[in-house]
Amino acid sequence: MRKEALRTFLLSALIAFLLTFMLFTPWEQDKEARLFFKLIILLLMLTVLLSYVQSIKQAERIKRVELTYTVIRCSNCNYKLEREYREGDFVFKRVGICQCGGSLYIDMIYTIKPQRPSKPWLLR
Repeated sequence: MRKEALRTFLLSALIAFLLTFMLFTPWEQDKEARLFFKLIILLLMLTVLLSYVQSIKQAERIKRVELTYTVIRCSNCNYKLEREYREGDFVFKRVGICQCGGSLYIDMIYTIKPQRPSKPWLLR
């Protein structure tokens, strides 16, 4: 992520330098060089834009972590416990004995998918 931010910053600085160079250089005689610089600036601006979009998409992928939970219930009373999923959990697995004397079993396993963050205005 830092590498992409540094690349975006350097490309932005290069664009700013080239724009400043174009503003303060007399171009009356060399129209081809002026067109060449405009094309370079346009390509650099597109590169910065694509780099920005790519970094946003990568950050969105990193944020989407699914959380899986296991619900444990007692067969006699209304005792219910939710905990994070552990490898080897399966529905109806007996996991222990309740305080009331009934057996604790896995009633349900579910996954919570985090909501997608709203897209920035640039990607809409």
